[in-house]
Amino acid sequence: MLHGPPTPPPTSAKELQDEARVRNNTGNPLGSQASSSLNPTQSRPDAYQYTFSTIKSLAAQQNFQDLVDVAEKTDINSDSIDQQSTRLLNTTPLVLAYLIMDDLPSARFALLRLPDKLASLPLSKALSNLLASAWERKHSHVYVKAEILFNMASQSDFPDAKFGSLIAEMVTVFVESFRSRTFLLLSKAYTSLPLSLGQTYLGMPADQLILAAERNNWLYDPSTQILSPVDPKKDGKQQSPVPTFSSLETFHFVADSVARLEI
Repeated sequence: MLHGPPTPPPTSAKELQDEARVRNNTGNPLGSQASSSLNPTQSRPDAYQYTFSTIKSLAAQQNFQDLVDVAEKTDINSDSIDQQSTRLLNTTPLVLAYLIMDDLPSARFALLRLPDKLASLPLSKALSNLLASAWERKHSHVYVKAEILFNMASQSDFPDAKFGSLIAEMVTVFVESFRSRTFLLLSKAYTSLPLSLGQTYLGMPADQLILAAERNNWLYDPSTQILSPVDPKKDGKQQSPVPTFSSLETFHFVADSVARLEI
């Protein structure tokens, strides 16, 4: 979780190359067998399919606490070893809602409840990798892992378009909430911060980061490219929320920044 000073970004060339290599290697997100059974032709939907529309509606309203309540109830009332691929319709938004709410232990527990057959699928692994990066406060990795999950859900051949759309939307909300929490943490942890380091921590282009900094009463010296964060508690001023950005802006920046770091 986001407590204590932010973890410095990676400096290992091998680590960065590994991130770049995996970014576009998503494979079949639900596996060949699971993909064909996500939307079975049976006339009666199972418990996961039945509650999915409610979960999607709650996500659209950004009512993540109620989403968690519905998904947890569905999960608890189901067979604990249920290996149906439709279970991911429930577990995936549940984990993402917990990530958005910054409740990482609960997100981890929800993933641990998946049986091995489902936990080994690419979609589950992508969720697990995103959670691991957030848990370890590897800020630059979080944006890359989020991009992988976003791209996976946005594939034209994703087994269920509504499910893929839900994942992409929730990943975008998570990135924005993660960035906002990181922004406030940087305000408390640093008295000065190089612009390039701020970009890595926040996953934002320089011009948007400078704008967000100014809106939150940070100072910026263009001659040195140094940001001077202001602790909101010490400053006594009301901070503006960190601006939100489209998924394309966020993830295109991640791809560009990782490519630059590899050179």
